[in-house]
Amino acid sequence: MNLNILFLTYFEVTPQKGGIERVTDIVATNLSEKNGIKCYSAYYYSNNLVHTNFSGKICLEWGEEYNQLHRFISENNISVVINQQIYSLNKIIVRLRQTLFVYYVYFQHDRTAIDLCSDFSYYKYAAHHGNNTRKRCMFAVKFMIAPVYAMMRKLYYRHLYRSIYHNVDTIVLLSRYFIPVFLKSMGKLSDSRKCISIINNSVTLPSVTTPEDISKKLREVLIVSRLTEERKRISLAIKIWQLYQNSFEESKEWILRIVGNGEYASDYKKLVAKKKIPNIIFEGQVEDTIEYYRRASAFIMTSDAEGWGLTLVEAQQMGVVPIAFNSYESIHEIIQDGVNGVLVKNSDCTEFVRKLHELLNDDNKRRSMAINGLEVTRIFSVDRMISQWLKILDNLS
Repeated sequence: MNLNILFLTYFEVTPQKGGIERVTDIVATNLSEKNGIKCYSAYYYSNNLVHTNFSGKICLEWGEEYNQLHRFISENNISVVINQQIYSLNKIIVRLRQTLFVYYVYFQHDRTAIDLCSDFSYYKYAAHHGNNTRKRCMFAVKFMIAPVYAMMRKLYYRHLYRSIYHNVDTIVLLSRYFIPVFLKSMGKLSDSRKCISIINNSVTLPSVTTPEDISKKLREVLIVSRLTEERKRISLAIKIWQLYQNSFEESKEWILRIVGNGEYASDYKKLVAKKKIPNIIFEGQVEDTIEYYRRASAFIMTSDAEGWGLTLVEAQQMGVVPIAFNSYESIHEIIQDGVNGVLVKNSDCTEFVRKLHELLNDDNKRRSMAINGLEVTRIFSVDRMISQWLKILDNLS
């Protein structure tokens, strides 16, 4: 396939960063090496990590995007621009298409915003914690005017998504469950343009776990996350662990390891120390999470929303049974409740503790779910994801 593709991301693409950048690394590498497609990158923020090998790349400057992209697209004969959820670039790409022949693909990696009431739960916490005074003030205002803010945000996104929808060649969502969510965000009943496609994220870890490896698991529960209240709600995970430790005898045999860093890390450590919650270890930011997955038996996620939840798939890939709030639609593509993981009614900490106890106290049940979870390496393989990409690109050209 003779195509030159430009990926637009906020951060420089690397296999060592989370979410969008890590998946883009897999996609660009496979499209280039196995399909002869030239891949290019444009981003706003550089980093010192290991970078993906692109045919060319450019660091964008705020306010200069139109001129930079016009020149870069022209010089490199770019035929497809893939905007990975950079809302501010939508108008610029539409303007570029007035003078350049280029296909426009918009990839929504996140759940689109409709019902924002769940956001309110962390506004108050965020207003009192964290090291950024400006952010604390911002969340305090959001908490005080939460219903008004939710309505304003809903109207903003409705206008934004409608503009994107009417100006792109293809919109890509991560899950079929997000189609009605996206349409509702725009105030539409159907995909009248027939331009919405689905590409599931693939497994991302190079390591493969076997059923034999599962028998070597330790009594460890794992969290791999950015340490923040916004979306991740790590304070809920700490509350759940405290309730579990106070309620069940076998809990004393189990350790919770929290891998990751973020602006609330010090607050969470203070919370654990103040309440004297046992058996929690903060590992901080690590370069490689595989060893932590390899040891762990269960995985906790307390997010109120995710686009996909890469860490859930990583956990299953490594034979770690995930337990998570049933808080967003695409989680049903990943977790079959009671089969390869556990789902809990959103924000119900009491039920979460009960189901965590049932999972950790039953070795046979946990092993069975862990073995079932290994199927993700087939269901969400890299080859499958790349074939979905090639189908969309082929339809464009």
